[in-house]
Order: sequence, then structure tokens, then C-alpha cells
Amino acid sequence: MAELILLPGLDGTGELFAPFIEALGGFTTEVVSYPPDRAMSYAEHETFARAKLPSDEDYVLLAESFSGPVGIAIATATPARLKGLILCATFASNPLPQRWSRSMRRIFYCRPSRRIVRR
Repeated sequence: MAELILLPGLDGTGELFAPFIEALGGFTTEVVSYPPDRAMSYAEHETFARAKLPSDEDYVLLAESFSGPVGIAIATATPARLKGLILCATFASNPLPQRWSRSMRRIFYCRPSRRIVRR
């Protein structure tokens, strides 16, 4: 039976997988927890996750949220032991195009006027 490798969302710890792992029963799972002490690019997350993949047994990747692009990048390289990719509540590319993210910042980040601050 293939091992289930879990790539966590933005929290990076994989702790949120605990109830899911418990519900799986005896299914073999491994959570890839990203290092909490440094900021990493998607390429660095991919390299880190690849280093944690089993080389001697079949596995299935489950990439949740933030890790979707990492899982897709790994699966695109078609590793020999990878049997499947499960994408969970994720995206393949940035869901907010650059022009939208700039606009959203303007909308949600506005400086209060001096008059309001003085009051």
C-alpha cells in the first residue's frame, strides 16, 4: 500500500492534519512540516518537500492550500514512486493577479487623515 505524504497549508506545521490522520486509521502517513524559522520561496518549499519523499516505497501526495503549487511542481516532474496527487482547497497559480493585489491593498489599507488622528 502507498504511503500518504501530507504537504501542509500556510501554517506549515501540518498540525491541522491531526484529526484527518486519526480518521484514516491504520493508513501510513507522513507530514512534511516546513521550517518555521525562515521565509522560503515556492522553489525552496519544493526542494525541502522533495527531500522528505520516500525513495524506497510508493506514495501519494496530498497538497493542501498553500502547498498546492509545491505538489503540482513535484508531480510534474513525475517521480518514479509517485502514484497520485490530491489537491485540497488549493490553487495552481496566484489566485489574485498582480493588478488585483495592488488594488486590494489600496482598498484595504488606507491611512487615516490627520484630522481623525488628532481627535
